[in-house]
Amino acid sequence: RRRHTRYISVTGVQTCALPILREITLQVFHDVMEQLQVVERQYETAIHAAEQFMMTHLHEGVTLQTLSERLGYSQKYCSEWFRVKTGKTFSAYHTQLRLLRAETLLAHRDIPLSAIAEALGFQDQFAFSRFFRKTTGSSPSKHRTRIIASQDVAGK
Repeated sequence: RRRHTRYISVTGVQTCALPILREITLQVFHDVMEQLQVVERQYETAIHAAEQFMMTHLHEGVTLQTLSERLGYSQKYCSEWFRVKTGKTFSAYHTQLRLLRAETLLAHRDIPLSAIAEALGFQDQFAFSRFFRKTTGSSPSKHRTRIIASQDVAGK
C-alpha cells in the first residue's frame, strides 16, 4: 500500500496563511511596542524619582548606595541606567547638583559657609571649600565675592 500524502502548493499556502501571519506579526509588534512604552514610562519615573531624591536629600550626603536602596535596585544597575539616561555618572551628576546649589546659596551674603556646607551634605566648611576649589578652581569666598559684585553691577 502506498501512503498518499496530500501536499498543499506553495502558492496555496501563501494565499491562505500570509494574511493570518501578517495579522499575527502586526499584533505582536503592537504588543511589544506597548510594553516598551510602559517600561520607558517606568524608567522615566525612576529617573525623575532619583533626581528628586537627590535634590531633596542633598544635605544628607546622598550616595549611590542610599539612592539604589531608595529605588529598590542594585547599585550596579542604578549606576548604569543613571549614566545612560543622564549622560553622566552618578558622582558627576551629584557634583553638578552640589555646585548648582552652592552657586544659589553663595549669592546670599547672609548665609555662612558653614551653613552652605551643611546644606550640601559636607562634614564641615573646610571639606566644602576643598570640594569647591577642586571643582571650580576658586574658593567659595572668592566666588561669592564675584557673584555679589556682579549682582551689585546688575542692580545699578
